[in-house]
Amino acid sequence: MDIDGRNPLALAHFANHPPPGKQPNVMVAPVNMSTDDPHLRRYIPNLSYAELSGGDGGAPLSGLCFVATEHIEDEELFLNYRYSPHVPRPAWYVPVDVEEDRRRWST
Repeated sequence: MDIDGRNPLALAHFANHPPPGKQPNVMVAPVNMSTDDPHLRRYIPNLSYAELSGGDGGAPLSGLCFVATEHIEDEELFLNYRYSPHVPRPAWYVPVDVEEDRRRWST
């Protein structure tokens, strides 16, 4: 995907919390990125200490990616933001699964 020459790996700002009656269609998953590939390296803004000090920086960089939970074509991306129930939430926020939020944020 090429959006006005911007970083094709930086798309998280396109995912919104689902409105009432909608379910998320993407979820977050961890990903390790190698900085050895020069084609991908230009899209990864992070530098390791080894790279800054002249080393090869061989350790992968950790990041997050979206994984589709269903077929998506010409649709808005919806991600459950899972805001904590223990702090004030914005007026627009409607929990997707109250029980899931309770389990995630239990102390």
